[in-house]
Order: sequence, then structure tokens, then C-alpha cells
Amino acid sequence: ALGGVGFIIVHFGMLRLKLDDPLDAVAVHGAGGLVGILAVPWFMVANLEIGERGILWDGHESYPWLVLGYNIAGALVIVLWSSFWSSVLFGSLYYLEMLRVSADDEFKGMDLIKHGEAAYPANAWIEYQYTKDVNSNTKDHLPSNMSSNVELVKENGHNNTENGHNNTENGHNNTENGHNNTAFVG
Repeated sequence: ALGGVGFIIVHFGMLRLKLDDPLDAVAVHGAGGLVGILAVPWFMVANLEIGERGILWDGHESYPWLVLGYNIAGALVIVLWSSFWSSVLFGSLYYLEMLRVSADDEFKGMDLIKHGEAAYPANAWIEYQYTKDVNSNTKDHLPSNMSSNVELVKENGHNNTENGHNNTENGHNNTENGHNNTAFVG
């Protein structure tokens, strides 16, 4: 439960700071790890002698407070080490203009560019758990990034490509009826 709270705080903090972490790796691993490091001195109890248990059991003793101090120091070193090397690596890539792909390539999707097919075609993004009937007017009940996909399914059926395959001439997924079948349908 504490790790989940840490995740939520870091997740929304990164969104507020407009930091790009599409997999939430910092929120999951960073916050979860820090919560774990800081939780141990409070809750440690298994196979420990009286006086060596966590703050909740032996808070009147100095030992659990020393463990908390060591863990805070360790967490600080981990954060500083990670921040330093991340700054060196990503700062160098930014300086060399190698950190991001072009906006056009980002819009097309790197799967399409690198592998010649979309890993997540638009019709794969329709999530039927938001509606029981795909033919009903569900635009108001879908997340905003999925509302246009329902229209594609209504017009074309579940399979929105020729022969059930993604065609990738000229870097686009061409369909029989001329709809662009990328993950960004709008």
C-alpha cells in the first residue's frame, strides 16, 4: 500500500513537471524502491532480538533510528548517483541532438519506421470493456484517445486492413477504404 502511494505521488509529480516517462519506470521502480528502503526501519521484526526490531516495536531504542539514518543516507546516495549518470547520459544525447526522433517520426511510430508495421494498429486500441455494444453511441463513454476508433469499427468492421495485414507502403498503414490505420487516429 505504501509503494502505491509513492507511485501515485511520483506519477502525478512527473506529469505536473511534464517529464516524459511513458512506462512510469521512475514512479514504479524509483518510488517503490525508495518506499521500501524507508519502510524497513519502521517495520523490521522477523527473527530480530528485542532492541533490534523496527521503530514501531523498539522506537525507544537507538538501533532502529540508526537503521533509518543509514537507509536515508543510502537512498540519498542512490538518488544522487542515478541523477548524476542520467544527467550525463541524457544531457549528452540532448546536446548531440540524438535524444528524440523527429515529430513526424514520432507521430508515425517507431515500430512502423524500424519494423515496417505498426505494433499497435488503431483497431487494436478499441477497448470493448467501455461498452457492451460497439454500434451504440459510445463516444461520450470512451477515453478521449479512443473515441475516433469506434467510428472506424462502425464503418469498417473489426478488421480494418486488407487481408487482415498492415500494409506499409510509404510509411503508412494503407487500408482498403483509405483510412489511415495508425495508433494516432483523430
